[in-house]
Formats: sequence, C-alpha cells, structure tokens
Amino acid sequence: MDAIELNAALYAKMEEELTDFANWLLKQPPEVILNHAIEYATKFDIVSIMETTDLSEEKARALLSLEEPLDAIYKDYGESSSNSLDVLVSFIEDKADELLSANQANAAVQVYPYSGEVAEREGDLEWYRQSHKLNIACKNEIEGAIARNYENNTLSDEAVHQVVAQFGLPRTAFVLVNTIREKDWDGRISHDNKAWAKRVPVYPDVDAFGQNKRLKYVVDCNAGLTDIFVNILRREYRQQEQPQQVKPSVRDKLKVQPKRNSPKISANSKGQER
Repeated sequence: MDAIELNAALYAKMEEELTDFANWLLKQPPEVILNHAIEYATKFDIVSIMETTDLSEEKARALLSLEEPLDAIYKDYGESSSNSLDVLVSFIEDKADELLSANQANAAVQVYPYSGEVAEREGDLEWYRQSHKLNIACKNEIEGAIARNYENNTLSDEAVHQVVAQFGLPRTAFVLVNTIREKDWDGRISHDNKAWAKRVPVYPDVDAFGQNKRLKYVVDCNAGLTDIFVNILRREYRQQEQPQQVKPSVRDKLKVQPKRNSPKISANSKGQER
C-alpha cells in the first residue's frame, strides 16, 4: 500500500471503531450514555479530522498496527490540558511519532541467536533477555497482523509490512525461521520455505528443566497462513532475505570448551537471522 491507501485504510478502521463504540453506547442505560457523551463527541471529531489528514506512509502504517488506533489517540488527547480541536491533528501525528520511536528502538536491538547458557558465559545476558523478550513480542504481533489483515480468504501484504516496521526484518525473519524449524512436520508449510529456514542456524536453547525456550516464540496460528506470511516476506524483501552462513569459527566455539572470546554477532553475520 502507498500513503494514500494506508491513510484510507486507517480512516476506515477508525470509522469502524467509532461505529462499534456507538453501537455499544446505544445499548447502555441513560446515565452511562451521558457519562460517555464527551468521549463519543471527541472520537467523532478525531475521525472527521482523520478523513482529511494526510499522514506519511510510515506514520499511517504505525497507527494501523494498533488494535484500536482511535481509542489510543483519544486517550492521549483526553489526558492533555487542551480542549481545542485545532490540536487534534498534532495528537494524531504525535501518537504516530511515539510508535515510530518505539519501533526504531526495537529494530535497533540485534537478534541474539545463541542460548541463554552461552549468553551467561560470555557476559551477554542482558542482550539475550532483551532479544528473547522482543522475539516473543514479534511472534505475538505476527499473529495479530495476520488476524487484522486476513479477509475474504486473502492475507494482505500489509500484514508483513506492519510487523517488519515494528521489529525490523532480521527479527521478523528469525522468529519465522524458528517457527518453521519447530513445525517441520507440518505439511501446510511449503518445502521451499522449510528449505529456506534450514539455511539459517538455530541453536538449542533449553532451561534448567530441559524445556525448549524457543517454543515461546513459535507463531501459533494457522500454519497455512503462516506459510503465506513467509511467502510475502520473502517476495517483498527478496534482496535482503537471503541468509548468510555463520562463520565456521563461531560454530567451532559452540562445540568445544568455551573460550573468553565472545560469540557476538558481527555486522557481516547479521544475515544469519533472516
């Protein structure tokens, strides 16, 4: 989608959200309706202003990634000291900027591909924990993006773009590779995508009880839709998705008695995450 299409989709989503809120409100007793009258009026104004607001592609996509963008903007506006409708456009822009800043911070964290045991040994526990947390968040967002963008038996390309915008291509690809590797038995995932995933090293990561910690970021939705999601990602980011091989010296370090040399990922080995 281009900026015009994204703005139109955002307006439609916010309008639908307003309609759902109005339908709920009409079923409430009079006192509840009165208590929410200002909220409805303000949300109505936000949607009206959004109809003529032209956000950049990045900002519109960031707001589209929210489950309830209208409610999110309203809450920010409601907490402000201003009651002027003239500033509503600024609040819409500011909410988008806030999301973009958070996305940039998430994407800036490199994927940590090794186990927690290796991280502890090498002094990288904080990096490991942060990466692990983002992997889980990315997995949840993939599921959410598929649910939001699947309609009429079609998964929109926007599902992939929204996730990549939030977490970056390397982490999105890494979570998908991990998912495919864990679901190698599933016939709904294509042989081509399974072969793609096998080109990326995925190292074991188990806890003290022998439980596989990588299961926490296995995408848990229809495997056929996951396969389509992977197809879109590989098509849309074809020039970037080809994973590079891990240097043999790094593999050797993981097989032998550990040395103090850290297995940190160099700029040249980022591609293994895809």
